[in-house]
Amino acid sequence: MRRLAVGLGMLGAVGAARGVAASPGPADAGVAAAIARRLDATTGLVIDGVNLEVPVLRPIYAPRAHAPLWPRDRALPVLQALRQAPTHGLDAGLYHLQAIERRLETPADEVLAERDLLVSDAVMRFAVHLYSGLVVPGRWSTEVALPPRPADPVALLLATSLATDPQAYLAALAPPAPAYHRLRETLSRYQEIVRRGGWPAIPDGPSLHPGMRDPAVVLVRRRLRASDELPPSEPVDSPVYDAGLVAAVKAFQERHGLVADGVIGRGTRAALGVSAADRLAQIVANLERWRWMPEDFGERYVRVNIPAYWLEVIEAGRRTLEMPVVVGRPDRRTPLLSSRITQLTFNPSWTIPVRLAREDMLPRARRNPGYFRAKGIKVYGSWRDDAGVVDPETIDWASVGGGIGGLKLRQPPGPTNPLGRVKFHMPNGFDVYLHDTNAKGLMGQPHRARSSGCVRLGEALKLADLLLRDWAPERRAGLTRSWQTRSVPLAEPVPVYLVYETVWTDTRGEVHFREDVYGRDAALVRAMETAARHGGARSRT
Repeated sequence: MRRLAVGLGMLGAVGAARGVAASPGPADAGVAAAIARRLDATTGLVIDGVNLEVPVLRPIYAPRAHAPLWPRDRALPVLQALRQAPTHGLDAGLYHLQAIERRLETPADEVLAERDLLVSDAVMRFAVHLYSGLVVPGRWSTEVALPPRPADPVALLLATSLATDPQAYLAALAPPAPAYHRLRETLSRYQEIVRRGGWPAIPDGPSLHPGMRDPAVVLVRRRLRASDELPPSEPVDSPVYDAGLVAAVKAFQERHGLVADGVIGRGTRAALGVSAADRLAQIVANLERWRWMPEDFGERYVRVNIPAYWLEVIEAGRRTLEMPVVVGRPDRRTPLLSSRITQLTFNPSWTIPVRLAREDMLPRARRNPGYFRAKGIKVYGSWRDDAGVVDPETIDWASVGGGIGGLKLRQPPGPTNPLGRVKFHMPNGFDVYLHDTNAKGLMGQPHRARSSGCVRLGEALKLADLLLRDWAPERRAGLTRSWQTRSVPLAEPVPVYLVYETVWTDTRGEVHFREDVYGRDAALVRAMETAARHGGARSRT
């Protein structure tokens, strides 16, 4: 809870600082007068090309008679903190470093006033960005529903100014999760790789099998050596695909979510061919998404990593269950969200969403008028509770068109129902949920973006057993001896997070990458660049 304590623990002191008028000492009187003149500007305030927002700064300085906040001995540790911005994947150019440094040694009142205002503006930006991100997730994408992390830039500025160690205070605003800081170490490694020129491109070509001799093998060796994934004992110029390189390729495949068969086929070539700069951008995007997340996930929670196609349950910091999952197709993407599992429905029926009815079911019914009967799907004349069942073969599906949205399609429980044996309710605005599946064969495929947005579970009944661990095993087993629908509310709802983590560093220091299957990394990096060009958001509400 350290991040929360740092963010809120000085609120009393901050309130006092806001409510008590400070007066500049004799030595600061000239600086205070210069600050006042600067903040009296009616046409905006630009210092060294930096646009400062007078309406934000004026109420900070006016109650203290414009006394400076940042004498040199306080400005220096703040500068040290700001210089760490690139280690968080943030653009140091947002925080006026050069303009501040140019004003460190000049004693003129006007210069010191400019320095003070620049430091205040930089602290507000940096504190907000570290605490809750550069990009506001809900404004960036409609596919994100995470609890807001409001950050008051003025409160954070005043708290920093009151902190015994401003540098430590700012550093502690970053996510405390060990995974975040392991990823920062990985960022540093990849920044150095990019500075060294990255690695060679891997062109398309035929599959390379162990024992083959091919010029492309040399490129693979150099590529893996550049990222420290080829042992120093292995040669870099041999065209022979020998046992040592096979072992390195298999390890690479495992860390990239590929089939670890040692064959350098299309998928492995594509993963090897992603440039070092693009990998660095992925790391930056993942650090930003970490800053959106809550500090405390809960004592027990379910976590689905969408691009890894994987679910895990964490209890008291330990992973107690994990399984493969299927997530939404690229055109029906699974959202990022947090919610709580409130209820389990065993042997659920499936009410088909209008979009799926229009895009999937209607074309099938047009090709085969007996489709709904064959699948056991009932067609109701409307969405009213008292609507009657309509014989689907009496409907001219060719003329229905968009009007299918007025019909309710529902598949009763049974072996062909795609929700399988259990559905996990988690209130959210996307109408997505976790559920069992009758298509278990998909769980063995490496790429599992195949659903219409919901998350299909490889071992749904194991998750149900874990969530209902207070039940006797035979009690839960009794629910699946027939196809009768039964709903079981959870006495204590369990937090669930759908996250998009395409890069992570495990506790052994090994870096894992996954394909940016929805293009969210690239889109987020572009959004971060746009925010940086506009100076970065300061208020987060």
